[in-house]
Amino acid sequence: MVACGGTIAGMGFLLAAALSFGLAEGSQNGFTPETLQGLSGLSNEAQVIFSGGIGIMLFGAAALLMGRPGLLKILGWVALIIAIAIFAPLSVGLIAFALSGLWILVVSIMLAARGTAQAASA
Repeated sequence: MVACGGTIAGMGFLLAAALSFGLAEGSQNGFTPETLQGLSGLSNEAQVIFSGGIGIMLFGAAALLMGRPGLLKILGWVALIIAIAIFAPLSVGLIAFALSGLWILVVSIMLAARGTAQAASA
């Protein structure tokens, strides 16, 4: 589930980037206003794809971490709360999306520190 959500999020980010590049190129190369408006609408709604993918990824991470002891269990519960909130409309989903980035950063640092500690003890 984590890999599936990560893949969906990655594809959503690539789609949003491609639509943004299309808008930039189209405005310089004489696209009609209707075409640019259509690309802008698609670009604005691409966030649904990548935020949904991140939500699925967080659901998977929560399922994996909630069975672990200590701080990992707490991170699992936090991931579950963020994953539920990311599918909420308007500003709640936007705040949850920002918190998901913070959650990913914290877990990445923890994994890197744990890997460094294991390498030093070996």
